[in-house]
Amino acid sequence: MSHSWTGDSYFAQLKGEVAKNLERAAIFLVEKVKLNLNTSQDYKKSTDTAISTRSGGKTVHRVVRLRKNKGVYFYGLDPSASGEFPHKLTGNLQRSITYEMADGGQRALVGSGVTYAKFLELGTSKMAPRPFLRPTLNINKDALVRIIATGKA
Repeated sequence: MSHSWTGDSYFAQLKGEVAKNLERAAIFLVEKVKLNLNTSQDYKKSTDTAISTRSGGKTVHRVVRLRKNKGVYFYGLDPSASGEFPHKLTGNLQRSITYEMADGGQRALVGSGVTYAKFLELGTSKMAPRPFLRPTLNINKDALVRIIATGKA
């Protein structure tokens, strides 16, 4: 009577399923973070020659002044409070949220490549944090565990 071990192929299949489900969970988390970063605000748009105040898509105030450095600057008129999800100004942070699979699909990294993301998430010596990654992870942890275990939200 001979016995054959099939555990290696079973573990390889299981590892592949976990990797697929982990990627599904990462995609789910990216979408949830982007939703939490979708609160718009009115803003001031400043160019090298003028500052325009925008409200509801219309220019309501315009002041002419010259700047040394040319460029376009945005100033939020309704910033988020300490501890709230950051309010959207240009949408760069929201668009930058992405994921990356690591360690052969056994680890997923979700985050942003913009330099100011860490300052919003953790705060600075002059600004209280406006976290968006950790609270979204905590709010959705049950759904993420379910996705990793079954592949379905």
